[in-house]
Amino acid sequence: MMRLCVLLLIVVSSLGKDANLPEINLRFYKMGEYPEYREVHINQAAELFYSSWYNSSRPFVIYVHGFTEHCDGEAATNITSALATLDYNVFCLDWGTLAYDFEIDGPNLALYPLAVGNVEVVGLALVDAINNEIHKGNMVPSQVNCIGFSLGAHVCGFLRNLDSKPSVIVGLDPAGPLFDTESPITQRLTSDDADTVHVVHSDRGWLGTNRDDGHANFYINDGKRTQPGCSIFLAVDKGCSHTRAWMYYTEAILNPNSSVATKCDNYDKFMLNFCENVYYGFRFPVDTNANGKLYLNTNPNVPYLKGRSLTGVAGIQPVPRSMFQGISTMNDMFVNPLKLFGIMK
Repeated sequence: MMRLCVLLLIVVSSLGKDANLPEINLRFYKMGEYPEYREVHINQAAELFYSSWYNSSRPFVIYVHGFTEHCDGEAATNITSALATLDYNVFCLDWGTLAYDFEIDGPNLALYPLAVGNVEVVGLALVDAINNEIHKGNMVPSQVNCIGFSLGAHVCGFLRNLDSKPSVIVGLDPAGPLFDTESPITQRLTSDDADTVHVVHSDRGWLGTNRDDGHANFYINDGKRTQPGCSIFLAVDKGCSHTRAWMYYTEAILNPNSSVATKCDNYDKFMLNFCENVYYGFRFPVDTNANGKLYLNTNPNVPYLKGRSLTGVAGIQPVPRSMFQGISTMNDMFVNPLKLFGIMK
């Protein structure tokens, strides 16, 4: 089964490189007028950068969605609406057709390898669009920020191919299946892809990566299933722990000074307060000084972040660890499809 899926991945990747960039669109939100936007095919991206909405003095931030999603989806809408409160040029990369943004009684597992095979062509299309604007003087790499969820995090990783590295990439629970076991380093997000790479873990070893591929790796509730407020039953979970990553980050964008992560060797030491007295804000714009393994716990319901700032941080006490936290991991995405997505019939 694994060989078949890898073969499909190779075939689709080869076809994708020669394709005429079908259905890859770039959406630009009007500053102060969210959700008003303009959207063009990525080949016509220059139209957005020469519009009266675009201000080259502002940093550029783009959100890239994941498998079976699109820019009108819940994750993209929440993240971009939060970003729109900042002084940034806010974009969304819509590759929904290539990410199979439809559901057949839940995302179809068989389509996942095909979506993985499209990540490269989408990432390189984004690289070309941004490079063109860099050459025209409409932006500089030091102002380029990319936030990607799941497969979208690996799309962001292709920005390593810009003429100069982008400033910041944030991977929200980067997809693990077919990346942790099969993907070469050039096909997945790594800390070499930007000046600053932050990774937020919420479902590692399942739908999310098990790798520490950021300069700073934020482990929310140890970064594992089952996240507080999610079901411990796989058939009910439906990716709840995975999607928590973008939910947490939406709050972090809206309240950049309200949550803090503790640098620590591991989660057990964090729970016992056996850590260095080193703390970093969990936020966007990111704390570029943050590094290593960083831990924080959340509430089971909105608001998820506990509202603790760096002021008086020494008094923080971790909450008790759930008896179901990190009940298992998945080393091979096709060993048990039910475990992979927790959504199949």
